[in-house]
Amino acid sequence: MSAPALNQSALKKHRFGIRHASFVLVAIALILHVILTTKNIESGFLAGHEFRQAQTGLSIKFIQKDQDYSLAYPTPLFGPPWSIPMEFPLYQWTAAWLGQQFDLTTALSGRVVSIFCFYLCLPAIVLLLREIRFQPEQINYVLVLVLTAPVFIYFTRAILIESTALCFSLWFLYGFIRLSRSAHWGWWLLTFICGSLAAVVKVTTFMVWGIGALVGGIWWFLKIRRTLGAEQANRNLSWAAISAIPPILAGIWWVATADRIKRQSPDGLFLTSENLRDFNLGSWSDRIDFSVWESLIQNFSFALFPGWIFAILGLGGLAAAVMRKSPMILIIFLWSIAVWLTFPGLYQIHDYYFYAMALIPLLAIGCFVREFGQGLPARIMAPLVVLAVSGIQLNGYFEKYAPSQFLNSNGGERMELFIRDTFPADEAVVVLGESWSPSIAYYMERRCLMIRDPFTRDPDAFEELLEKWKDVPVSGLLITADYRGNTDLIAALTAQFDLESPVLLTDGNSDLRVGRKLRYRLMAHMVNHPNDHQQLERPAGSEIPLPVPNTDPIIPGSKKSAVTTNQSESIFFQIHPTPSHYRSKFGMGIKFESDRFVMISHPDNDFWVDIAEDATEVFAEFGLQEEVYQKPHEHSDGVSFQIWTRDAAGDESQLFERFADPFGEPADRGKLSISLPLPSPRPTQIRFSTRPGPNEAFDWAYWGNVIVQ
Repeated sequence: MSAPALNQSALKKHRFGIRHASFVLVAIALILHVILTTKNIESGFLAGHEFRQAQTGLSIKFIQKDQDYSLAYPTPLFGPPWSIPMEFPLYQWTAAWLGQQFDLTTALSGRVVSIFCFYLCLPAIVLLLREIRFQPEQINYVLVLVLTAPVFIYFTRAILIESTALCFSLWFLYGFIRLSRSAHWGWWLLTFICGSLAAVVKVTTFMVWGIGALVGGIWWFLKIRRTLGAEQANRNLSWAAISAIPPILAGIWWVATADRIKRQSPDGLFLTSENLRDFNLGSWSDRIDFSVWESLIQNFSFALFPGWIFAILGLGGLAAAVMRKSPMILIIFLWSIAVWLTFPGLYQIHDYYFYAMALIPLLAIGCFVREFGQGLPARIMAPLVVLAVSGIQLNGYFEKYAPSQFLNSNGGERMELFIRDTFPADEAVVVLGESWSPSIAYYMERRCLMIRDPFTRDPDAFEELLEKWKDVPVSGLLITADYRGNTDLIAALTAQFDLESPVLLTDGNSDLRVGRKLRYRLMAHMVNHPNDHQQLERPAGSEIPLPVPNTDPIIPGSKKSAVTTNQSESIFFQIHPTPSHYRSKFGMGIKFESDRFVMISHPDNDFWVDIAEDATEVFAEFGLQEEVYQKPHEHSDGVSFQIWTRDAAGDESQLFERFADPFGEPADRGKLSISLPLPSPRPTQIRFSTRPGPNEAFDWAYWGNVIVQ
């Protein structure tokens, strides 16, 4: 065998060995990526731009809770209609459906969808690289770089739309390239569907790859025109146009639709596309501001690798162009710069925005290896370069991102978790002093009425906002930071939503106020679950005392007795206004029932409440203790709960009656409640009564919060 033949054979063996080694590197990188991405995957803490993740997670949570899979999907922060759509909710719908089908938490279902979409990106990357004539080992090098990039590890597991938008964008670009080379309806359909979905899911991501499609399409058009003639070039141009128009129209449609929905929200105008334009696109001064570019490069170094490597790529691209090699490195380098020039503000503020374009610099490294990796020595050096960059990326991930990802926490401040565990699920919480932080609502798992700072400085706008919220049921007011001392705002809000002025709880930074209906239930919860509020306290000077000791016993029998001051504070403290008289056959007392105080009212039992001149409704909680229906041979046969009104002439009329038999009717178990309007003309007094069923045995009835207002 001749020497040239031996050299050729040796070269083939080396190529085979290098190719085989590149597959091994991809396998290792993929395994490492899976391990790191799924590390702590069930944690409730939204590590990495918690604000933005919470906004998406909040929508997922309430889409599932409300079964609202509409375009006006819920993001309950500003009152009815509780919707401020930022992006087409394909990701949110998918995560909500997945969580419901498999009983997953919001955090877990959102992460599963994000990770799945990222892995769908990988075959698109492979196909795209094949289209630009990358060899298998060169494709593998790019995959290794992608799988070890910090941004593609850390934010792939985030509750964000980034991987979904990138996935559709890459498949759009692949379809566009195939359509340019082989005009066919199948490729057009792929381009149409993926491009349209990318444009509505996240238009800023689609624009990154749309720039590539535009530049590549122009280059391809000119090449075809030069080689195959104007007719073929025009034909390809027509196919490209009909594939590009639908995504553009879809993007325009969604922006208009989202803006229309936002305008229906009491405070949604500031999030319309018109008001976000400067924030999204930045100003001309941003594009020449050194501090902006300094922050942008710093975020780039967090998301991928240090800026000096990117600078080397630029110099390498320039050198390749001067040496009359492929201009691809320089084009890709300039492509990255063009993206940053388009959105300078976004990229200097948010490192997760690099998810949309991080593949571009990694492609530049792949092109660098391809252009300068000819010959055996260079082929051996290529994987070393890739390993070096991957090592730098992984080191950056472990330094910048891993500590927060590996944190063993389910997220949420103690006050938010207390509200989550104790507040009514169907009532909202007013929040003042936190702008419009979705993370508060997310961890509370409650609808919020967020009052942004501009409304606190404009009395007319503030009054208009409260008017729009007047029919929203509110259970609490959370005030943070400097607003804790704004007595005028606090007075207006407590009056608007019928809340008490004293602070129930504080954590040192935020104060919580609630309504009377909820106050004693929360206090009972704190007594029964002291570990749930260790970081919360009742502030000095604003305590709401627990029931005082009963030093004035209830007089049992048939006699109607006046309520004493001690009895009002120890027995009737849940009744508002305080009863004037009572009558009790067996006496009355206070007990903890589940997570609330109750007033034991074994039949026959009555108490009378005088009605204020401005009262319009009566609210009451009632029921029977759990013990009366748990034993088959020792149970109640039911109790009648009655409410009677008395007019000025002394005549009584029955306003309400409910016979509760929790042993025979499971629906009668636990706390029952009613809310009734007072009749007209307004009565002067109300009597609350319990009466036995067929017998009085085990009729351990109770009244809870009773409010006439």
